[in-house]
Amino acid sequence: RFNSGFRPNLAAIGKIAHAKGALFLVDAAQAAGMIPINVEQNQIDIMAGCGFKWLLGMYGTGYLYVSKRVVKTINPVLPGMFAADNQFDKLSYYDDSRKFETGTIAYSLFDAWSAGLELLLDVGIKNVYEKNLKTTDLLIDGLHEKGYQIVTPTKNREERTAIVHFNTGTFETTKMLYKKLKEERVLVTLQGENIRVSPNFFNTEEEIKMFLNLI
Repeated sequence: RFNSGFRPNLAAIGKIAHAKGALFLVDAAQAAGMIPINVEQNQIDIMAGCGFKWLLGMYGTGYLYVSKRVVKTINPVLPGMFAADNQFDKLSYYDDSRKFETGTIAYSLFDAWSAGLELLLDVGIKNVYEKNLKTTDLLIDGLHEKGYQIVTPTKNREERTAIVHFNTGTFETTKMLYKKLKEERVLVTLQGENIRVSPNFFNTEEEIKMFLNLI
């Protein structure tokens, strides 16, 4: 979750959903590119997200996955001309996810995004995930030592991502700390009553230690 760093058990949710005859849809904006996701093992029917977060893409990019099991059972609500094979003479949607295309995509943005995707594939998502957990282990330990309140799950690694939320104990002092970090040009966000830190695989342990020294 974007506001806590909690990582749900997708496989368990998928199993429950299918047992009830429901479709399992995942918004993977806060996970894809940072966590390995197996759509088949997790019984995901539909997965969508943006490209500009952990997938190192551009604003205006995104993706949609629809499983072969359900793609033929769902009709597009806003079909575009590229959703059909013979768009000029009859309405005949593709029988795969292309039928959900609403119009012309921003090809220049997707071309730029390909560089980020190639980097992730070269590094490997499993390597990205392990590096991010190692980095956030260091961050969480440092926050504990300094007495900050950590909202993100910390007991089980499987229950968290590389998103860490913490606060000082009061909203006023949390806002003051956030302002200080902004002045020091540290890129974090204030979400609700918490400060969110989201280090990625290219962030170093030295940078995390510098952050901890600042707070």
